[in-house]
Amino acid sequence: MTAGRLAYLSAAPRVSTKDHAELGGPRSHVLGTIGGFKREGWEVHAFIVGDMVPDSWVKSGSEQAISVGRVRAMTADLLRLVVRGVSAIKLRRRFREPVDLVYERFAWLQSLGHILQRRGSPWILETNAPLFIESTEERATSVLRNLGRRLELRAYRKCDVLVVISGVLKDIVTSHGVREEKVFVMPNGVDTGLFDPAHYSGRRYSDRFTIGFVGNLAPWQRLDTLLEVVAELKDEDREIGLVFVGDGGEKERLRKHAADLGLADRVVFTGRLDVQGVCEHICGMDVGYSGPEDVRGAGMYMSPLKLYEYMSLKTPVVAAAYADAQSLVAASGSGFMFKPGDRRGLKDAICESMDRRAELAALGEAARATIVKSHSWASRVNDLTDFIRERVAIDG
Repeated sequence: MTAGRLAYLSAAPRVSTKDHAELGGPRSHVLGTIGGFKREGWEVHAFIVGDMVPDSWVKSGSEQAISVGRVRAMTADLLRLVVRGVSAIKLRRRFREPVDLVYERFAWLQSLGHILQRRGSPWILETNAPLFIESTEERATSVLRNLGRRLELRAYRKCDVLVVISGVLKDIVTSHGVREEKVFVMPNGVDTGLFDPAHYSGRRYSDRFTIGFVGNLAPWQRLDTLLEVVAELKDEDREIGLVFVGDGGEKERLRKHAADLGLADRVVFTGRLDVQGVCEHICGMDVGYSGPEDVRGAGMYMSPLKLYEYMSLKTPVVAAAYADAQSLVAASGSGFMFKPGDRRGLKDAICESMDRRAELAALGEAARATIVKSHSWASRVNDLTDFIRERVAIDG
């Protein structure tokens, strides 16, 4: 495929590439995907609504502000619909001529790619979750459930190619009428140049064996279970320090839980950091933790970005054995797995990682080699463009 002009669209008002954006994972994903297309030779023209709205919409605390109460959630939904209309007008003005390809990150109650599709541009739509499940049940940030569901499934069916982050998510969308042959599974990736341990010295807080976590401090991350297991190991004379890098609604509850368990002096909450600060802290960890739980029994449809970031920075992982983690660890042998939700399994995985502390540097080398070889954003976009070329006729 000869590269041409590409319109990258993100209509979500709260997904921003600004440094202070609360949603760090989506920010990294957007920048990574754009970077991958640029490295493939595409001339990328970004239209990111979250970069156009007031800072108060995207900064820390903005999600909590719309998650409390039905009235606030309804107000947020109505605002999304207003933004949808305004964004459509701005998009038409911005892209008066057809582009060779449209790549859009789907957002709740938002999609814009169909506008350019009508002008003859192939529309590639990316979804990172079944939002008609997640936004209405898990995060409780929306009340317009039926409308959101209709808009979401209509966009999935209408786009030329639908990009999903996992095989489980592919199964979910195809069970709702999306043609299987147009769905491409593209797990998360990482910018291996930015997440390169050669650039960082590593930030440590003690000589204790350090388990770190990066991301949103949310209930489904099961950080409470991690705290409880570390407290058990403390009673068994296993010296462990914890570093939680990020923010979220669970932060104060986790801080209190740590104190109640006698771990107040062993747990560091850094708050939200810029990407360089995140990398410094990951490089100071002995292992990185990823233990999310299944969401509403829909299957683990996520692809934890943190796994790729840990491993790119030569940090082995202690991870719940979902498909994404299993494939990464199987390829590199650089992690310690436990059955999702298995408290005893988590404890055993942590103990094994501690017992093999002398080997962690070598495991980290293997982790980075695997990521560089197969899991960079450039590699992801290369695979995607091959898929698009087989299914969509484009000039660019």
